[in-house]
Amino acid sequence: MPTPSELSALMFHADPMGTCCRENDAFDEYDRIAFELAERLEEGEISDVALHAVLSEWFDDDLVERADLAGVIEALESVSTRTGESP
Repeated sequence: MPTPSELSALMFHADPMGTCCRENDAFDEYDRIAFELAERLEEGEISDVALHAVLSEWFDDDLVERADLAGVIEALESVSTRTGESP
């Protein structure tokens, strides 16, 4: 299972919500989101469902629906596969 730290780094680099965290060196931009996402994944939620749910708690639903989350979901599934877990 990916750790909150791994998830935060993944989202920092992908910046799915377009917060400009990379440009501003805001390395902790997605820390709280990553923590909640890790909890949901640990509870067995599917990657894309968990990601959408957590982002919707932090951002407007319309923003989440317009965000390109495919790369983040793919990376989540890749990290989960490397650790031997189901995404």
